[in-house]
Amino acid sequence: NRLPMPEDLKMQIPLIREIISAYNIKVMEKDGFEADDIIATLSRRAAKQNFEVIIVTSDKDMLQLIDSRIRVYNPYKDEGKYFTDKEVEEEFGVNPKGIVDLLSLMGDSVDNIPGVKGIGGKTASQILKEFKDIDRLLNNIDKIKSQKLRDLIRENKETIILSRDLAKLPDDLKIDFKLEDFNLREPDFSKLYEIFKKLEFKSLLKKLENKFQENKPQNNLEFLRNIKEI
Repeated sequence: NRLPMPEDLKMQIPLIREIISAYNIKVMEKDGFEADDIIATLSRRAAKQNFEVIIVTSDKDMLQLIDSRIRVYNPYKDEGKYFTDKEVEEEFGVNPKGIVDLLSLMGDSVDNIPGVKGIGGKTASQILKEFKDIDRLLNNIDKIKSQKLRDLIRENKETIILSRDLAKLPDDLKIDFKLEDFNLREPDFSKLYEIFKKLEFKSLLKKLENKFQENKPQNNLEFLRNIKEI
């Protein structure tokens, strides 16, 4: 049900790619998949190579990726909060592996996961404590004590299954990359200058001047000539 990208934003995407490229920041894209799917794949691969991974996001579905080497940092929670197995259990009543089933019931409007209208996080957590996972729940609907809850689950069985599919992040996409691709590299100051000048980004041009004064790149003579014109 997600609305199409606004036209005025769509036309800016090539410029965004151009600017990120000029900053020498690695971009990962794959047709047909969302950023979450790519982040999940990169995180799992990095963790397998013994890297400590921190995913910065407020998306609840990302919590399913947490393990001994992967944490999630939510910059909007309190003054910023790290989530490990313990924090997920304390806040949501399930472990990271149970996040997909939790979202299948309670939904998540941010990620367009419908869930079951009438079931919130607390109720979803209580259901999973009793039935462990969605498969056991759907195979034992008659054992649900509350008549209202039985009816909700029975009437929304297909929606629950759909929500589970939407919530689960594929972490095995076929993406070719080397971890070295993500090493920090010096921006192309000349290219950034040309882009910011063309787009009349005056404040960014000023910041670029300050950055240049700090770093003084040795091999960017064209930038040195241009920056004096600001």
